[in-house]
Amino acid sequence: VRPPSRSVVDGLRMHDLGAVDFKRAFEQHAAFCRVLNKDFGYDLETLGADEAHPDSVFVEDPGVVIESTLVITRLRNPKRQGEEAALEVALRPQYHDVRRIIHPGFIEGGDVLVTDGELWVGISARTNIDGAIQLTAVAKEHKYAAHWFGIPQDYLHLKGGASFHRGHARRRQFI
Repeated sequence: VRPPSRSVVDGLRMHDLGAVDFKRAFEQHAAFCRVLNKDFGYDLETLGADEAHPDSVFVEDPGVVIESTLVITRLRNPKRQGEEAALEVALRPQYHDVRRIIHPGFIEGGDVLVTDGELWVGISARTNIDGAIQLTAVAKEHKYAAHWFGIPQDYLHLKGGASFHRGHARRRQFI
């Protein structure tokens, strides 16, 4: 996890819902971390706040994990480029297999949903077909099925409008 920096007020948002309140964002992030730790039992590694990257609180964007493989993404927005390096330094010791999305691919983890044996990739302004192809190749090494589809332009990311829910009889559905 990475707490929001004061620059989070300049970050990207799905919809213009008004100004971001740094203090409230910081408190919400702290509450989120408490839930991950106390309710779900995760030991969290905390990176320092990154003033140079307002959106760096979203650590899922510069990296995707598929089984034992860490995939360092390639962020399309020039303001976000550089977030990948810090995440890789923090996570590399935990993964023997580290891959990278390379030119001409772009992908952000917010457009990726990894479920039980399946990879879902939303093609967006931040994730292109080339990035999806590269990530799919990694997923197929782990015997994952891959699905790509366009997401509405007014969505910042796939996971801004979809989540995974395991329904009855192991039926998969997006809500």
